[in-house]
Amino acid sequence: QTPVILVLDTSRDMVHYRFDGIIPDIGPLGSTPVISAGVTLKAGDQDMTSILEGVIPGGAVRLNVAGTDSRTTAYNYNGFTILRTPFSLLSPAWEGSASSADGTNVYAFRESPVVLLSERGKMIRARISSRGDFIDE
Repeated sequence: QTPVILVLDTSRDMVHYRFDGIIPDIGPLGSTPVISAGVTLKAGDQDMTSILEGVIPGGAVRLNVAGTDSRTTAYNYNGFTILRTPFSLLSPAWEGSASSADGTNVYAFRESPVVLLSERGKMIRARISSRGDFIDE
């Protein structure tokens, strides 16, 4: 539960870099949950973490997204639509989510042709399809 801090020290004109690492396991002082939720698609799930980091699982099928910029991508994976975006998802309700320090969000929800996103309070309507026949309005 406590973050792991890494300090690398070199003596060549002092340079500082930031590294955000994710360790998908319980630490030595962490507590094991009393009741396991079983296998679900949720924050902390290895597949969600992988997608959050930009590594798409082999069985994922890329979907077309219209109405937003190229930073938003969608995939069909394990019966869910997985949306990777810098925006906040307003609708539909999601069944799992994960976020990174750089502002990237990943949401898992049941199939929906339209999603509503928020960018600093401004609503964005995006359409998701497995076909490439979008006509932008």
